[in-house]
Amino acid sequence: PHQDLHYLPHCPQLWTVWLPLNHTPFEVGPLAVVPGPLNQRVWPHVSADRGIDLPRDQVWHTGEVWPGDLVCFSATTVHCAGPT
Repeated sequence: PHQDLHYLPHCPQLWTVWLPLNHTPFEVGPLAVVPGPLNQRVWPHVSADRGIDLPRDQVWHTGEVWPGDLVCFSATTVHCAGPT
């Protein structure tokens, strides 16, 4: 998991727009985001490939997506893709 603002610190107004090109069911691992106040600041990233260390019981919001769906979130939103 990571926050885009960590990698683009000079873009605080950045929003990410994710547009799936293929159907992505739960089994494949669609994009997932952490809801709530965890997203109000930039968290330390352990490394570029590992991102943020979160508790194992962290709650995630995700959903099956289809081509043409649109997911938008701020640069401080903690997010990751599934196991694909």
